[in-house]
Amino acid sequence: MKGFIKGLEPVCLEQNEWAQARQRGDDYWLYVVEHCETEKPAVAVRVQNPAAVFGGGVGKLQRFQIKLSQLREHTSKE
Repeated sequence: MKGFIKGLEPVCLEQNEWAQARQRGDDYWLYVVEHCETEKPAVAVRVQNPAAVFGGGVGKLQRFQIKLSQLREHTSKE
């Protein structure tokens, strides 16, 4: 889970998070929460298997950034 005080921003997954996402596949979910400073934070993005959705075959790395435009494609419609 990643959270932001304001609205949606690009998300960085660190090396260990990315390795876990790749290893766990469909069992790994990425949740991005916005407005964490309020009493009603909201899940803005929920993506199963972010390594497959965003990674395009990217292997071991130090840090992986998911662009804001990519996140917006998966913004919750709820």
